[in-house]
Amino acid sequence: MKKIFLFCFIFLYSTITFAKTKEVVIFTQPNCPFCAKLKEDLSLSIVAKYPSVNFPIIDITENKDNYKKLNEYVKKYKINAREVGLPMIFVNDKYLMGWSDSNKKSFLQMLDEE
Repeated sequence: MKKIFLFCFIFLYSTITFAKTKEVVIFTQPNCPFCAKLKEDLSLSIVAKYPSVNFPIIDITENKDNYKKLNEYVKKYKINAREVGLPMIFVNDKYLMGWSDSNKKSFLQMLDEE
């Protein structure tokens, strides 16, 4: 009986944890002041507030594959390629372009969504 209870607990816990996982991907480039501000905000407060979220930062100038990956996201989210700006932030099925106080607020709301 204990084994069944333990199995059910582990299954339910992993299901709940998995459901709350955020898929976050951030594209940046060097010498971008908005990208620098985003990185600063991440390191000063956001990462600590969301310890279970991974915040991968991908520099699109580092190699061609990173730039291709950005283009894949642009196509997936049906963003006009001529209107792409950095940083580009993707959270689950939503995205943000650029970094400002209002985008920071929107980003935090996305992270708080269930």
